[in-house]
Amino acid sequence: MRLSRDVIYYWLIKKFAVSFEKKSDPDIGFMRPVFYETDLDIAGTVVIIDADGLKSLIESRNHGAESLFLCTEKPNRSLKMIDGTVMVIKSNLSALSLFNYLQDIYNRFDQWDERLNQIYYENGSFQDLIDSCQSILTEPILLIDKKFHYTAYSKSIEELTSAAFMDENKNSLPEVVNDFITDSSFQSLYDLPDIFDYAMVSPSGTDEMICKNVFDHNGYVGRFIIQLSNGSEEIAKTYVRTILAHLFTTADKLYQKYQSFNLKEVALNSLREPLLNMLQNEQSSDEQWQKVAFENNWKTTDNLQLVQFRSNTRYAKNVYTDYLSSEIENQWQGCVCLNYRERLLMLINLDQFNSVNDKNFYRQLPYFLRDSLLVAGLSRVFGDMGDLRAAYHQTEIALDFGTCDQPMFWTYRFDDYAFHYLLKNSPGIFAMHQVCSEKLLTLRQYDAEKHTEYYKTLLTFFDCRLNAAAAAKRLYIHRSSFLNRLERIEKLFNIDFNSNNELLYLGLSMLIIERN
Repeated sequence: MRLSRDVIYYWLIKKFAVSFEKKSDPDIGFMRPVFYETDLDIAGTVVIIDADGLKSLIESRNHGAESLFLCTEKPNRSLKMIDGTVMVIKSNLSALSLFNYLQDIYNRFDQWDERLNQIYYENGSFQDLIDSCQSILTEPILLIDKKFHYTAYSKSIEELTSAAFMDENKNSLPEVVNDFITDSSFQSLYDLPDIFDYAMVSPSGTDEMICKNVFDHNGYVGRFIIQLSNGSEEIAKTYVRTILAHLFTTADKLYQKYQSFNLKEVALNSLREPLLNMLQNEQSSDEQWQKVAFENNWKTTDNLQLVQFRSNTRYAKNVYTDYLSSEIENQWQGCVCLNYRERLLMLINLDQFNSVNDKNFYRQLPYFLRDSLLVAGLSRVFGDMGDLRAAYHQTEIALDFGTCDQPMFWTYRFDDYAFHYLLKNSPGIFAMHQVCSEKLLTLRQYDAEKHTEYYKTLLTFFDCRLNAAAAAKRLYIHRSSFLNRLERIEKLFNIDFNSNNELLYLGLSMLIIERN
């Protein structure tokens, strides 16, 4: 990476006494340093030179056009013949030490530039961009969007002063926003395409900033702000502007790539389209989902659940879909919200949620519903995305039946009302594994894995109208053996043979299974 004259000067004066003997325009970027040698091509290069070298340079035909000369000794002759820029190192410093120091600076900037490219090509975040500047910039950087939300900022801001101007959701405090929007000069800054300086009077003095707007199709979408230290000299401001300009080149490309500052929002948007397509039963939606699911680390083995939110009729409150979607996605990792048929849906990846949060989703949900004045219908947990449309209907059934049966509840699970649905609609639109008793389905799976005959035992028991003696006789086993087997089924699968509802649910489920 080539470095400008002002950048090199900024780093030199951090450590040594340096002065300009001659400046040449324009200020270009210079390649890594070399020691002066006669006949060496030094155009566009930092050249370390002593008094003898200067004499040789002046006497030669190559007068160093577009070169930056760093003299380790005070020149004792006129520099009119030299076309390039000349700086003098006043500190007692060897040429080799100066060379090594400059190499370290160039290495630092090359690593930064490489990191910027890596962030862009490997789908890094805006926070990654700001973090990458830590080795070359001491001043804190903030990125704020047009809604006054801080989307990324330097770690030093969070450690020292974040509470002074942002709330727990990283939004600007009302008083800070008011200070900006009531400043008449601030409004005109939205249209500035170039880097600009901004100063704002605060109780502690004047806060100086260097800023760069981000535009999308000529519309303002956000701003990079670098806060200057009090009393910053002009060379420091020039250096900050140079760093911001180089940073912004990658930042602007990154925004055009994502069309958003929020990578979580970008990822969720990529998930939304195929999910909505699957709900609408559009062709090729499954292949589209497989691709974006892989890109967002959703596995085919993950446990999923669909939740539908409705206004709690006790409070007659409208559901503000856009606002609630954002709140829900911020609160629960591993979820994505959908607006489908004017219904607010949330698909939650329970495995992702559990890996990120050491909390129970089902314990958190009622508190959120209570605070938001909502009720929720929960589908059955599923893993096959082919069950997504069925899961949507399950949430509808849970809410329709649940709100009528228990209007004071906050959550309604489909499994609690599947039996009622069966009584009214039989299997309806569902396949058997989507509506039959989960206990019975688990029992059948257990038979397949363990080579037992619990399902046959239960089916025979129901066929014999729950007569144990008749069932034992049909199975050619002793009555006590049959009762022991029933007890084993009861414990393994948590079946309550004293519950009329459960027995009826099991009976209906077996009828559906046998029918299919």
